[in-house]
Amino acid sequence: MTKHALISASASARWIACPGSIALSQGKPDNSSEAARWGTACHELSAWCLDTGVDAEAFRGRVIDVEGEKYEVDSKMIDCAQVYIDVVNGFVETTGGQLLVEQKVDYSAIVGVPDSFGTADAIILAGKTIYVIDLKTGQREVKAAGNLQLKLYGLGALEEFGLVDDFENVVLVIVQPPKSKEPSVSEVTVEELQTFGRYAAKSAQQAAALIDVTDLDEIMPHLRAGDHCHAYYCKARSTCPKLRGQVSEAVFEDLDALEAESVASGCNTPVAVPSDAEHLAGLLAQCDLIEGWCKEIRAAAFDRAMSGEELPGFKLVQGRAGARAWTDEEAAEAALKAMRLKQDEMYKQSLQSPTQIEKILKDSPRRWNKVLPLIGKAEGKPTLVPASDKREAIRVNVAEDFDVVEDEAVDDLV
Repeated sequence: MTKHALISASASARWIACPGSIALSQGKPDNSSEAARWGTACHELSAWCLDTGVDAEAFRGRVIDVEGEKYEVDSKMIDCAQVYIDVVNGFVETTGGQLLVEQKVDYSAIVGVPDSFGTADAIILAGKTIYVIDLKTGQREVKAAGNLQLKLYGLGALEEFGLVDDFENVVLVIVQPPKSKEPSVSEVTVEELQTFGRYAAKSAQQAAALIDVTDLDEIMPHLRAGDHCHAYYCKARSTCPKLRGQVSEAVFEDLDALEAESVASGCNTPVAVPSDAEHLAGLLAQCDLIEGWCKEIRAAAFDRAMSGEELPGFKLVQGRAGARAWTDEEAAEAALKAMRLKQDEMYKQSLQSPTQIEKILKDSPRRWNKVLPLIGKAEGKPTLVPASDKREAIRVNVAEDFDVVEDEAVDDLV
């Protein structure tokens, strides 16, 4: 069984922000998701390819076992892995450096906590520069700039492969095929990494000192609620008192304020949302935290109920049955043919999507270029996101976007 570090690089964004999270998570089960297991399989395929020097297509049909689940190497996995493989090989060719695949790096000496280590997907040693490359297969976008996990890998690599004076820079690279075929790249100096290492060490040592603590009052001062609770899969997020307190404060204090505003205005109907834009924005910023907490509470309650525990006021029932489907398609097809049903009665045909056609014509650019003018894409619908989002803001002109209602029509509506 693979040994996992408690002060892990992959969870560094969580334990650096919330040193008490590791202690609070002790004894909680690891609930690996389908997406996480698929990503593990894709990582394994990618490592095979980099080790053997062949493309991912060579392993089509191979079955990879992850935690007892079987994952076949299919087109989706091949496409994802190949993007990463091409990026890694591109850096190797450009730099002429030495490639290390699935390289364990130990940063115990940096953070001052024994057995602190992680596994970098790929490391390239090229002259005065170390490249640290990580494959991400999830839908939540991850950037290289400021990435704490890769910074710890970089510090571990510096510790592993020579004196600090041997290197000047570390290039952090995130390859995330579901989001982009282009890698996210950020370069930092050794001095910058050393500064980060001293900062990370404080949280790491606090977290390590609390690991065996069971007194919640002692852990509480080291708990912090925020995006890291859900974005980095804290196992204690459904029971964390700090998170519960922040959710309660965000929800109930504002509900009390809204109710008071309603009473003061003489309105019999409770106010649904605050009229003040700044107040509304403040509530909106809390929505992800609140929704994430609610999701965890539902999941924890369901797991308890499925284990046989009774929850007062709730019960398990059989959900809605799925859509009807053939239990044996080959037998059904044979039976329908015996009834002499026509082809158009038995089968439904539809044109392949542009993405599927592109795969078919990938070796024929001339034919693909002929169909390109026939491909369009619907405009994305407006969506509200934090101001830090990289996309350009939409400027809404109400007069242009809505029809003007004549006075007579307004009178009719009143």
